[in-house]
Amino acid sequence: MVLVRCNKCGWIGKDEELGLYYGDDIEYCPKCKSTDALMDLEAGCSFDEKEIEKLWELLGDIPVNDDDEIEEDFLGFPEGTHKEEVWYWFDEVYPAGVCRLMMGGE
Repeated sequence: MVLVRCNKCGWIGKDEELGLYYGDDIEYCPKCKSTDALMDLEAGCSFDEKEIEKLWELLGDIPVNDDDEIEEDFLGFPEGTHKEEVWYWFDEVYPAGVCRLMMGGE
């Protein structure tokens, strides 16, 4: 899964959610329609708390196999990465920790 952030309005989502100007093959942000502020996301990017919460939500869309490995690339973690490795990253970058994310931020 390729994740994208619009640096103009802050929208984060899947690349498949981007709009496309017909005939030009130019992708745009579905929220603000910007074409020049989009960037692909990786774990090395910096995120605020709300963005991390959105990324956690998107992680829930990633299938996991019987060995607890993710079955799609996610934020630079390749397919086959154990889900706990991804959770450790969230625990490091989210101030309240991954347990708070698992409880829905409460």
